[in-house]
Amino acid sequence: MILLVHHNGRIKTILHDGEVLEAVTPTGDMARNLFEVARVFPEQLVLWCEQRYEAQLNYTQLENIFYHRRILCSFSVSNKQFISDRIGYIESTPFININYDQRYPTWLMSSDVGGVHASVLNAVNESQFRNKDFEYVLNSLAKSVISLGVFCYSEPGLLNTKADIKESKKEITPPKLFRFVRQHYKTHWVFLLFGAIVFFEGKVLLYSLIQALFYRHKKPSSTAITQLAFNTSNSVVSSGTYDVLIPTIGRKQYLYDFLKDLSVQTVLPTNVIIIEQNPDFDSISDLDYLDNETWPFNVVHRFIHETGACRARNIGFSLVKSEWLLLGDDDIRVEEALCENMLKYAKEYGTNVLTASCLKPGETQTYLLPGQTTIFGSGSSLVKSSLLQKVSFDTRYEFGFAEDIDFGMQLRNIGEDIIYCPHVKITHLKAAVGGFRTKFKLPWEDDPVHPLPSPTVLLYNLKHRTKQQILGYKMLYFIRYYKNQSVKNPFRYLKNMRIHWNHSMDWAMRLLEKEL
Repeated sequence: MILLVHHNGRIKTILHDGEVLEAVTPTGDMARNLFEVARVFPEQLVLWCEQRYEAQLNYTQLENIFYHRRILCSFSVSNKQFISDRIGYIESTPFININYDQRYPTWLMSSDVGGVHASVLNAVNESQFRNKDFEYVLNSLAKSVISLGVFCYSEPGLLNTKADIKESKKEITPPKLFRFVRQHYKTHWVFLLFGAIVFFEGKVLLYSLIQALFYRHKKPSSTAITQLAFNTSNSVVSSGTYDVLIPTIGRKQYLYDFLKDLSVQTVLPTNVIIIEQNPDFDSISDLDYLDNETWPFNVVHRFIHETGACRARNIGFSLVKSEWLLLGDDDIRVEEALCENMLKYAKEYGTNVLTASCLKPGETQTYLLPGQTTIFGSGSSLVKSSLLQKVSFDTRYEFGFAEDIDFGMQLRNIGEDIIYCPHVKITHLKAAVGGFRTKFKLPWEDDPVHPLPSPTVLLYNLKHRTKQQILGYKMLYFIRYYKNQSVKNPFRYLKNMRIHWNHSMDWAMRLLEKEL
């Protein structure tokens, strides 16, 4: 283990297993020291720590924190980041609104304390990260590699105790922020950031905008990083048993086909939990084949007269008995080794939550690298069943939108991560009789003013996004919806959309205050 101790970005000493390192001569450029150490010691974990926190560094937990080689993490003691909250205007991902009490997936990095395996540093082009501002380099590095399969986190466990910080955290200047956006986002986001600051803050940062356009977009190569072995030490699979949960309503044949897929799995499920819904109180189950045929797994069937996928899945959670749970839909098809492969990759990545590639027939898979994902597939994910005691589907989203990404946020906020596995594929048939197959009247349907966007979408925003992210979403929604309506006068359009938005926000607030 190599430790670089610095004060305000200026190197103080370099330690190798507690002893002063003689093989590397410290320079004033902290980032240069970081890469130089990685070259000299390619098999070592490389840490950095602000001098005043060195005594609190939690050495005993380093093996648990860096449980495989593709981990980059840090922690901001002040709970403030170098990249300002303004990044939320253009970044809608879950990685921005950090829960500092838990390990949390994010590319936002801090120079207070952190670490990465030397092999990750050696897999990138150092010339792309030459900058004397160490905070800038760390954030640029993480933003570049998070999409290439490096798992990036805010990790409070790096320190034994949280220091009482009185001084304010150094924050990126507007020119550097625009430069960062230019280097790590597509060009149009620079202009959208500029517009958001003008519109919501009344500040015209023209110099920062123009200066940023002279920088080039960074395109780091993925080859070297994707060849890095995980070599995880985090044991997440014990018995390897799993149950399957399927909510269903009116899809007898589709469900049958999926059950047939499950019956020929190379690793069979222990229980297949089917929550069948029919709002007609005089109805009986339509799934006669559950009793008429022999299945190589135990079928747990519940027939209820309440509808709603959130409610059905929550009922199913209480029936899970195995180590893992595969969340499925009643109109998906899976390959024979799906469950075996999902367990294999969960073991390889050391993760408790894995989401498979789920595409419609004929749809082309565009993202091919495993890594941290912004989504959660409620019909295509494998979850450690012990987590179900801490999370559930929020029924305030019932018959609306965003219940699945809300569930994903619940997992992140209890310290879990969601890893996308492109090598495991599920086909989602999107059956013609699918969607909301029974008519449910939403409470705002008869309102004279139609709420836009859906109040459940804004409920998600209120629960899980920063103020800047909500405003950024509002700006983009207004821009994108413009072409879908008849009012072409921009001033009249803005006036009308504010009315629809405010009405939706009122409903979202009512949902937020509603008891579960």
